Amino acid sequence: MQDALRKVAPAMALFWVVTTAHADGIAWLHSYDEALKQAKENNRVVMIDFYTDW
Repeated sequence: MQDALRKVAPAMALFWVVTTAHADGIAWLHSYDEALKQAKENNRVVMIDFYTDW
C-alpha cells in the first residue's frame, strides 16, 4: 500500500499544481460557433458546460 502511494502521490501533486496554476487563464467563450472556429484553427477539442439551477 505504501509503495503504491509513493508512486501515485507525485503524479497527484503535479496534477494539482498544473490545474490550479492555470485555472485563472481559461478564456471561456459564450459563442458555440466561435468556439468551434477557434478549436479548428488550433487543433483543439471543445468543452461544453451545461448548467441549471432547477
